[in-house]
Amino acid sequence: MKIIVYTILKNELKNIRGWLENVKDADGIYLLDTGSTDGSWELLSSSEIGNAYPNLHLARTIIDPWRFDKARNINLQMVLLDPDMEEDIKQNSIVCWTIDLDERFCSDWYALTKKEYEAHPNFRKLRYPYACNHDAEGNPININTYDKCHRLMGAKWSLPIHEILTYGDSEQLYIDGEINISCDKVFVHHYQNLDTDKENYKSLLKMRIDADRYDLEAMNHYCTELLKDGNLGDNFDKVLDIMLTMYGRSLQCQCNWRECICGNIAGQLADLNYDECCSWYEKAISFNPQLRTYYLRYCLYLLYNKFEAPNPTKARAVIEAMKNASTTKQEAWKEIPGAFTYYSYEVEGIIKCWLGLYKEAEELFNTSLELLTEEDIGYLEALDRLGGYLEFARQHQ
Repeated sequence: MKIIVYTILKNELKNIRGWLENVKDADGIYLLDTGSTDGSWELLSSSEIGNAYPNLHLARTIIDPWRFDKARNINLQMVLLDPDMEEDIKQNSIVCWTIDLDERFCSDWYALTKKEYEAHPNFRKLRYPYACNHDAEGNPININTYDKCHRLMGAKWSLPIHEILTYGDSEQLYIDGEINISCDKVFVHHYQNLDTDKENYKSLLKMRIDADRYDLEAMNHYCTELLKDGNLGDNFDKVLDIMLTMYGRSLQCQCNWRECICGNIAGQLADLNYDECCSWYEKAISFNPQLRTYYLRYCLYLLYNKFEAPNPTKARAVIEAMKNASTTKQEAWKEIPGAFTYYSYEVEGIIKCWLGLYKEAEELFNTSLELLTEEDIGYLEALDRLGGYLEFARQHQ
């Protein structure tokens, strides 16, 4: 068997040496340059790099109009056309990793991957923890699960942005044994470059939407980008119109994140219409009663909005409904950070303060502080905030 790494790049001069050193154990490294102008191609083509990494394979092509799936499929063809891989291709014994230039493996990634292959020789995809961001000390935060480690045969990338790996005619190769496996020890770190072309990103999302009117994921990302623009006033009607369209289509296709669409609509209506905002929060909760996020946001809206006086009685009813709903841990991108640890106690403590139940509020704030850890996003801010709440509750007893 062979374990290979392949990826696309453009203008990654500062990352090349570190990336190559990180993946050097691979049996083959396949890089597709898509039009670098910063010296990346010249460095990769140099004798210095060629001598240091004899298993490196290079190609260069310009893709216009740009699509990530097209680039990755051309990149994958480099492996299929490598004569040194011919025998392993026949035996379907190649494991592929696609890891970008701003990503890094844990040190023993090769041995761990080989061990998983030996234990599950018929697997199709390997799922692994992926640290999307890191704090100032370099500790991982926002850890998700990715599956960009896969077997070669039948693999194909689809979608111009947020591309996904699919399988076609070779599905029958995986009838026996596990299709997808997981290994929490193969850790990948992402050191994101925030200086990205947002207009190009939006155009690729629009390409997805134009190709599939039920591509709700792309519509949601597109709305998010519009909301980030400096002048929301120019985009508000457009964003709300897209969100309402998404809601209608989500009902038609029974998508599994209708609650997020409803919650986003509620957020857009927060400063426009109190009753409508509350109605959309209630829709969000009804679609996924096991998700804590929209209970908590709804509670805070009932306490802090520009239309109505604070309604702690209704907020208490909402938080009690959340506690009775047997909420379970959801996908990380759906949850408010800390929702399953300290944060729900903090929100309930705030409600108790509004109700004048300061002793109960003190106990809830203490519980929240006990559950808060340095790994929680916004740890220092939460620590300071909870300290203030706790002092307020004590002073008013």
